[in-house]
Amino acid sequence: MKKLLAILTLALLLGIAPSSHAAGHEASVFILHAIPGESIGADPALPVDVSLEGVCVLQGFTFGELAGPAMLPPGTYAVAISPASATDPCGNAAILTADAVVEAGKAYVAVAHLTSGGDPTISIFEVDTDRPGPSDVRVIIHHLADAPAVDVSVRRPKPYKNATVIPDVENGDQAE
Repeated sequence: MKKLLAILTLALLLGIAPSSHAAGHEASVFILHAIPGESIGADPALPVDVSLEGVCVLQGFTFGELAGPAMLPPGTYAVAISPASATDPCGNAAILTADAVVEAGKAYVAVAHLTSGGDPTISIFEVDTDRPGPSDVRVIIHHLADAPAVDVSVRRPKPYKNATVIPDVENGDQAE
């Protein structure tokens, strides 16, 4: 399961393509739900509601989902995550909160995940959306699995050329 969560997080973050680069005077913000409910004794999907500055922006958001981008003016935003409620969205008491500081023209991902000790938390990462060189691709790794440091190998499928290894990526780290 830990490996699945790390792979799922990587796969979803790879979906943030350079075309999602925030334009002009706004920031581009994605939200990723990466807390498997069974790891904290809850429904495996762990449905939650997410509010931003007190406004309910996601309802019934489940493990593995990626939402966004939301285009936001620069500033600091209060993010709150509460157990999902079909009758009163975002009405339950928040179980996780964080402040997200965003700058114009940048892209971010806010990730609800488990710490290396297994406690739920929210981490916010800036995502480099500048275009890589003409024959390059960019892979961004956010190690957020409840697991020790990992070596990440990135390679093309067949014929397995151009393998790149990113060594010793620890929980909470971002590597590119």
